[in-house]
Amino acid sequence: MYLIRILTLSVVAIFCLNSCDGDGNNENREYDGFEKKYDGEVQQNSDESAGNQPAPTFTDGSSENVVIYGKTEGQLDLPNNPNLPGRKLEGEYLDFVIEGYLFNGANLELIIDELDGTSINPLQTTVVNEDDYFRFEGSHKAPTLYQLRTPTGVIHLLVVSGNIMVETTYPRIGDYTLSGGGATESQHLLEMYNLLNLSNEKAEAIQQRMDNLTNNKLIIQMYDSLPIINAEVRNFKSRTLKEFIREIDKSLVAPLTAMRLDVATNIDFLDSLNRKFNKLYPGNQFVRQLDDKISPYIMTAAGKDAPNIVLQTQNEKPLELKSLRGKLVLIDFWASWCKPCRAQNPDMVKMYQRYHNRGFEIYGVSFDKDKDEWRQAIKEDGLPWVQVNDPLGLEESPLVNVYLISGIPKTILVDRDGKIVAKDLPKAELEQAIKKYL
Repeated sequence: MYLIRILTLSVVAIFCLNSCDGDGNNENREYDGFEKKYDGEVQQNSDESAGNQPAPTFTDGSSENVVIYGKTEGQLDLPNNPNLPGRKLEGEYLDFVIEGYLFNGANLELIIDELDGTSINPLQTTVVNEDDYFRFEGSHKAPTLYQLRTPTGVIHLLVVSGNIMVETTYPRIGDYTLSGGGATESQHLLEMYNLLNLSNEKAEAIQQRMDNLTNNKLIIQMYDSLPIINAEVRNFKSRTLKEFIREIDKSLVAPLTAMRLDVATNIDFLDSLNRKFNKLYPGNQFVRQLDDKISPYIMTAAGKDAPNIVLQTQNEKPLELKSLRGKLVLIDFWASWCKPCRAQNPDMVKMYQRYHNRGFEIYGVSFDKDKDEWRQAIKEDGLPWVQVNDPLGLEESPLVNVYLISGIPKTILVDRDGKIVAKDLPKAELEQAIKKYL
């Protein structure tokens, strides 16, 4: 028999692939890599559905992380790797079998790849036999994402151990069914894709409606409604994915699904999920990746202390954000060259005048590299509040990473104790929040 022996898995980042459904329709899918250390005995393959099918032929090969070599009989062993001299395969492995039927695919070449998050590593090639049957056998140290690849599409599998039976028809390889004792995680992965496709279909339907509009008045009305429409689509996606995550509970697909949620609007949910999976699967690469994604947001989440800022005022004197403790403070990130920033200043001035005597302050942080232009903008717009300047600009300021600034204007409301209570609120909601926290 032939063996896929996976030595190590790289630290993984999200990456995207284009998959084709067989009719030439491409859909973007995102994938995450992951790793988990297992204790105890290696689980053995289940060959119940394999029957006495003829063994397919394989092409041996190796890569930095994967070694493939052949055995004609006997049990799995852990020999020295002949392709990488001196590198000994040690430790416990999880054994698996991926087999199935690719109907109408007799004599077709089928490739199995490892998806390590940064690249696609071809592991093994087989030719589907005359009965449309194929089979791959392997072992690895940790759950791994694999794809079965044909010229018309791919099937993605999240493999832990045991037997996975795949049934599909060529060329529409994307329409497949899964069964077998080892198929649970792969089935969850398929369900996740289906939910993401449902959200995409809603967005595409809205786009199609807009593309079909010919009346200018209706086009303007539609565009004016886009923020509300997009919010509804995002809320649908968020609600659907969170329900799915709760349903699959401890599945490794849960952190994968969580990566598709908007962090800023789901930070409490993601923080709770991240802590849960760090306990369940310490060291797991998917969990580490989720942790990396949400960590910056945790630092500036609602209820967290606002990171201190120390910059110089117009008088070239340093002023710390924390020196304003005891007041309700709106941090306003802006610049003289930012037209939306300048456009909102008249409303900001009115708001400041209404609430300043009650303990409301604005801490304006400018990203102007030219201080003269900054001072001139303050004068022109009549800005009476505290102003400091970061001469490094929006491109190089460390505040961009600290406060996750993707663009300006950006506002953050900080209560009297220095804790963040809100971010980027529209004018009406911001005024309500000011009233609430004063």
